[in-house]
Amino acid sequence: MKKSHFIFILIITFLSLSFPNTGLACDCGENTYENSFNSSELVAIVTVREVKGFDQFNNAVKVSPSTVLKGTETNLIPFTIYTGQNDAGCGYNFKENEKYLVFARKERLSKNMSKDVYTTTSCIKNVHIEFNK
Repeated sequence: MKKSHFIFILIITFLSLSFPNTGLACDCGENTYENSFNSSELVAIVTVREVKGFDQFNNAVKVSPSTVLKGTETNLIPFTIYTGQNDAGCGYNFKENEKYLVFARKERLSKNMSKDVYTTTSCIKNVHIEFNK
C-alpha cells in the first residue's frame, strides 16, 4: 500500500514538472468598459500595421491611431503597443490591417527597458471594429 502510494505521488510529481505551462490561463475577473476607460492611460481607435514577436512572452503591435479619445498621443503618430503572445499570457489577438478601439496602460515590460511602454491585454475591453464591405 505504501509503495503504490509513493509511486503514485512520484508519477504525479513527474507529470506536473514535465508540463509546467499546462493549466496556465488568463484569469481576468469581471471588467467593464467604464473600468477599462478609467484605468487606461490611452484609449484610441487604431489600425494595426504589424504584429511581430518582441520577446518570448510578448508581441509588439505597431499601430496608426486615427482618433485618440484619452491620452497624450494627440499628434496621431504611429506607435507600438505590447501584448502577451497567447491566451495564457492574457494576450490580445490583433490582426494586421484591422481597426480596433484599444485601451492601453503604460508600464515597464522588463527591467531592461529604459522607459514605460503601452500595453494591453485580453482582460481590457478592446474592441475589433468591423465594417461591412
